[in-house]
Amino acid sequence: MVGAFILALVVGIVDVLQLLYGFVRLVIRLLRDFGSAVYRAFDDLRTNLAGLFPVWVTANHLTIARLYCGVLSTLTVLFFLADGTRWLLIANLGILVVALALDLLDGPRARIQGKTSTLGSLLDAGADKLITIVTVAFIATQLPGFRGWFALFFLLELVHATAGLITNRKRALSEPLESNLPGKLKMVAVSVTMAFGLAAVVTGSTEGTGASVAKSALIASVPLALYSMFLHVARQRRTRLAVVEPASTKPASSA
Repeated sequence: MVGAFILALVVGIVDVLQLLYGFVRLVIRLLRDFGSAVYRAFDDLRTNLAGLFPVWVTANHLTIARLYCGVLSTLTVLFFLADGTRWLLIANLGILVVALALDLLDGPRARIQGKTSTLGSLLDAGADKLITIVTVAFIATQLPGFRGWFALFFLLELVHATAGLITNRKRALSEPLESNLPGKLKMVAVSVTMAFGLAAVVTGSTEGTGASVAKSALIASVPLALYSMFLHVARQRRTRLAVVEPASTKPASSA
């Protein structure tokens, strides 16, 4: 009797686990489908907006404009550090919003015109690095406990940029480091750091919830960046082995 009870209990537990597994799979599929639908709608919106530019405007023009935004952002930060004028922070926020809009539109613009280039890829990466590093560096000077993490973050960004340059020199239109999932999550974490960090600086709440969220996101970006680089190196290695192996196994032609 005890054995039958235990067997029935095990069968019941297995059935419950199967139901839970099916439910989790259903939720994941629904979330994935919802996320895909939202992304498609957002990408369609980006494409429609990118199509509003005059014919002569290329994706490289938008990327270069974003580089100018990075330079202007750097200047506003330097002037703010020099005299502490509050309106410079508001101006910097406006510049970053424009840079974000340009970042969202240069890719669809390149697809519309069918023009992609290694130069455009390098300019895009350079604009991203400039704006990100300047903004996070400024936040690190204003909020407590950020400087050590920013130093590590800056080192990883430098390694990222160097690796991207090497890769793009070897392979035109190569896959950027941020294209894998950890790299995308790292970009999200850095965006959270910039948004909450700047909000904390503007409002003067340097030790509030916003500053804590910004610091946590910056800390989270470090392991994500390391994992992204690891996956990228592993993928490059597999690609090289896939190219070398067929050549090494090719039968020699008869004399």
